[in-house]
Order: sequence, then structure tokens, then C-alpha cells
Amino acid sequence: MDSAEQSPENLAGDELLDDALDTLGYVFHAYGKDSFLIDTDFDPAAFPTQCEGIIRHIENGAAADDVGLRQGESGERDWATVRRFFADRRREESAFVKSTMGDYRGAVENLVTGLRHICEQGDATEETVSQSLENIRSIVEAGVLPDIQRALVDTINTVNGAFEKQRKQYEEEIASLQSRMSGLKDDLVAAHEEMKQDPLTGRRHLARQRKGIPS
Repeated sequence: MDSAEQSPENLAGDELLDDALDTLGYVFHAYGKDSFLIDTDFDPAAFPTQCEGIIRHIENGAAADDVGLRQGESGERDWATVRRFFADRRREESAFVKSTMGDYRGAVENLVTGLRHICEQGDATEETVSQSLENIRSIVEAGVLPDIQRALVDTINTVNGAFEKQRKQYEEEIASLQSRMSGLKDDLVAAHEEMKQDPLTGRRHLARQRKGIPS
């Protein structure tokens, strides 16, 4: 039976099938076009190219060797491989995001730890100064001048040493924090740039163009 002799039900069914194939093809088109790189993407164009191969297989049963899709016989499609490709990629993306967020969380925890160390160093310096001043007070109360002079010299040296140690520790912690912040910023900028990339896309199905589905 040719198209002129097909029943309205058959024509509606064919149009519905075409719409379903076009929609699924566009899903993979958008998935490849707006994908973000994960740690297994050594070639940025590889995944979008794989998606375009799947689109051709969806539309006309064409082979896509890089994802294990063979030429369909009599218009057959290998839907199991298409589903597996999508599911595997989503699992890889999920694992990558969880790992990356874990890295960022660890970086933030390191920053908090560094700030806490700086506060602890300040407390330790304050304790050292307080103890030195208490020693001077005790010696002054005893009223022995040579002991008072020695205590003053010792206290000055102790306080200077405590502040110098604190200064060095501050500088080391600040340098470490700046390095961590810089590394975290670079990672975030790189991730942002990757998400803005518009990888190469192949041809689009004529039906999508005819129906005005955006690229």
C-alpha cells in the first residue's frame, strides 16, 4: 500500500514515529552540543561527535562504529546500545561531579583549617605575653633591682620572639591560603570555560529544521 492508499490511522502513526525520532535526535544533539568535559574526555570533540553518530543512527539506522552501532537492516535501530551509551555517560558525569565537588569541599576545609591556625597562633602569642607580664609583676613585687632588670630584658626578648614567630607563621599561612584560593579559582574558571564551549556538531535532521527546532 502506497502513501496515497494509507489509512488516516497509519499516516498519523507514521507522523508520530517521525516526531518521536526527531525529538530523540534533538535530545542527543543538545546533549552533545552543551556537554561539559569530564576527566575521561581527552579530546573535547569526541563526545559531541559520538552524539552526532547516534543521531544518524536514530534517523536512518546508519552505523556509528565509535559507539558500537552497526548499520541497521531494513531500518532497524540498536536501541539497547543507544540507551546504554546514554546511561554510561550519565554515570560518568555523576561520578565526575561528585569527585570534583569533593575536591572543592576539601579545599574549603583546608582554608577554614588555615584560618583556624592563624587564630590559634594569635591566642598562643597572647598567652606568652600574659605570662611574661605576670613574671615581671611578681619580680617587681619582690623589689630586687637586678632581678627586675633581667626580667625586663627576658620579657622583651620573649615578647619580640613571640611576635616574630607569629609574624612568620602568619606569612606562611597566608601564602598557603593564597595558593589554595588561587588553585580553587583556576579550577572554577576552567570549569566555567568548559561549560561555555560550543563543541563541533554535525548535520541536523531536515525534519528538525523544517519544524523550527532550535540548534
